[in-house]
Amino acid sequence: MPLPLLSKGLAEDSDLSALLLEHMVDVITIIDDTGLIVYQSKSIVRLLGHRAEAMLGREVTNYVHVEDVALVATAIDQLLSGALETNEAEFRFLHSNGEYRQMHGIARVWARNGVRGVIVNSRDVTGAYEDRKELAKQNELLEKTFMVSKNLLTISLPGSGVLLRVNDAWCETLGHQREDALGQTALSLGVWGASQNRERFLGEFERQGRLQNFESTCYTKDGAERLMVIDAQLLQVADQPQILMSCTDVTESRRIEEELRQSQKMDAIGQLTGGVAHDFNNLIGVTMGNAELLLDMVADRPRALQHAQQIVTAAERGAKLTHQLLAFSRRQKLVPEPVDLTQLLADAHSMLQTSVSENTVIDIRSEPDLWFCQVDPNHLEAAILNLALNAHDAMPDGGLLQFELSNHTAVEGKLSVISSAVAGELAPGEYVALAITDTGSGMDAQTRARAFEPFFTTKGYGLGTGLGLSMVFGFVEQSGGMLSLQSEAGAGTTLTLVLPRATARESCVSVGVSDALPPKRLVAEAPKTVLVVEDNDSLRAVLVRALVEMGYRVLDASGNNALQQLLANSAEIDLLLSDVILKEQKRGPEIAAEVLELFPDVAVLFMTGFSPDELLLGAEYPVLTKPFTLVELSEVVHNILWTDKKQSG
Repeated sequence: MPLPLLSKGLAEDSDLSALLLEHMVDVITIIDDTGLIVYQSKSIVRLLGHRAEAMLGREVTNYVHVEDVALVATAIDQLLSGALETNEAEFRFLHSNGEYRQMHGIARVWARNGVRGVIVNSRDVTGAYEDRKELAKQNELLEKTFMVSKNLLTISLPGSGVLLRVNDAWCETLGHQREDALGQTALSLGVWGASQNRERFLGEFERQGRLQNFESTCYTKDGAERLMVIDAQLLQVADQPQILMSCTDVTESRRIEEELRQSQKMDAIGQLTGGVAHDFNNLIGVTMGNAELLLDMVADRPRALQHAQQIVTAAERGAKLTHQLLAFSRRQKLVPEPVDLTQLLADAHSMLQTSVSENTVIDIRSEPDLWFCQVDPNHLEAAILNLALNAHDAMPDGGLLQFELSNHTAVEGKLSVISSAVAGELAPGEYVALAITDTGSGMDAQTRARAFEPFFTTKGYGLGTGLGLSMVFGFVEQSGGMLSLQSEAGAGTTLTLVLPRATARESCVSVGVSDALPPKRLVAEAPKTVLVVEDNDSLRAVLVRALVEMGYRVLDASGNNALQQLLANSAEIDLLLSDVILKEQKRGPEIAAEVLELFPDVAVLFMTGFSPDELLLGAEYPVLTKPFTLVELSEVVHNILWTDKKQSG
């Protein structure tokens, strides 16, 4: 066959061999054992711009980057010493333009004509080298991103779940050391808790091929629950399938969302109950006023008198309910003053003991040098009594009812937590905390979530209105404090009233209607004219009739339009009795200002079903809180028109 003969001829053709050397893509360099270049292929002109002839006899290190000289020298020594038959390395070689190119060289021992050295086959790999550097940078960036991510990141094997990578957030949140976690599974570390959680995750992952917004409870090393939102997808790394999982810890954000939702719900219920209570106040006022007038009419008729008295009693009970509703909606009238809680509880001890079982021990503990709190003492006593009655219902066979008093400072920027479930927000400042703890049946999570809602009760039908805790909640919130609840089913309940610290220690004097009301309505001592402004026609009619029977001249108007006509035709007005909120745009203080322009000496008395502090904008006039009795009305009007003037004279 002619081909082998042709191949042998070509192989022995020295000119052809030289031609091939000169046209190779690679560069062929021969270096003797002293480091001098003794042969350089002409291909170096194309790759590195040097003339081959100019390089002969020069030290190869003249062309090698100074930082790579040691590398090249070591590689040559390893060959010349016989340690290696071939050697390869990457090094930077000088280009004729002054730049360095990344070269990959393969070298072997060379010996001929008494000259011994190495022959090096080099190739320019600058492009690949730059690509590797860029890839390394990207990998470093990905590595840093993986590690510093606030999300909990893991890479694991799909079948076994063995953890290959975990980031810092995963370790910090779950409490595991990285070296202890790698090679283990999340299940064996207790992260999934029950195996059903992981099975649910894997089932969804296999069904969808990836996961987005998958929620699961995970557990830290010490057993604390964390709510996670999990995203996961399958990766192919060197032909090996791996699962990349990203977990967002939403425990705190969900807690805040729930608190905000609860707060908004309570505010909405408060708005509703406040409006309902205001309308009920007018209705009850009409009922109560007519019943009192009816008592006078049937005083000599026992059976009719009994019915009238029952109407009055029912109206009074209705008034109590509306006051509780107003307490929840934070629209009750409060008269705060400095209160010594230690003394208040000491004075109330006997009353509290009669409110609970004989087998209940009442324990009162106070921090030394307890601050005074700024609060309405009457409403506070009612709140404490309410909580004591709730405690009695929770432990009917007796137990321990403990009152703990302490000073508390809320710092701005830090969440102030008195107990685990907080209702409301606590502004920075100084407070007095009253924690009331019972050893009763406690509450489950569903009950705790609704504990402060009005009309919600766990008691049987007819055994409770469900307004007790809501009243306490509203009172504490309106006082500028916070009410917190901590309770577990079967483990008792702690309710903590956090009340603002008083700036003074002297008790204020409350000004208002006396609790000991006279049995009969006070009548006018001389003819006086009272102007009544009330948009509820039925209530206005009751007030007008009652004042007339007390001996007053009475003018009445339903609102601003009727009032303007009345004022234009009136010669004298001694007292303005006005509702604060009217259906028309103008409120009581604005109406009072108009009346005072025409009658500068007129006295002003407001009436309202809401908290006057919320509505009167600082106007300093006496206020009757709806619903009120006609006896109360007679006393206040009499005091304004005669008693107060006599005292000032």
